[in-house]
Formats: sequence, structure tokens, C-alpha cells
Amino acid sequence: APIDIATCLVKSTLFGRVIGLVATFTGFRVPRATEAVGAATTTTMVRCVIAILVADLILTKLFLIVEAS
Repeated sequence: APIDIATCLVKSTLFGRVIGLVATFTGFRVPRATEAVGAATTTTMVRCVIAILVADLILTKLFLIVEAS
């Protein structure tokens, strides 16, 4: 159905933006030390997963409301 294609396009675009923003935000705050890069990578991954899960929940609820009407 066309609504499913639109849903996929909107979600994938938003998820890509979330990953980029979270990674940039975390990357700018990394201290200049070798050990900090590994810790920042782990922190970025955890934050991205949580942000994507929350965004997916919100978008799914939103699209279910739009589809029902």
C-alpha cells in the first residue's frame, strides 16, 4: 500500500538523521585521548539505539493514528 511506502521512507530518513545528529553531538565532546574514542563510540551506539527505539515508537503511533482516520 502507498501508506506503507511513505512510512518506510519517512522512518528511514528520520533514523538516518538521528544517527547523524547523535554521532556528531557525541563526537564534538570527545576529549583528545585515544581511550576516549572507544568510550565515545560505545556511548554513541547506545544513545543511537535508544533514540531510534523512541523515534520508532512515536512514529508508529503517529502513523497508526493517521492510517486509522
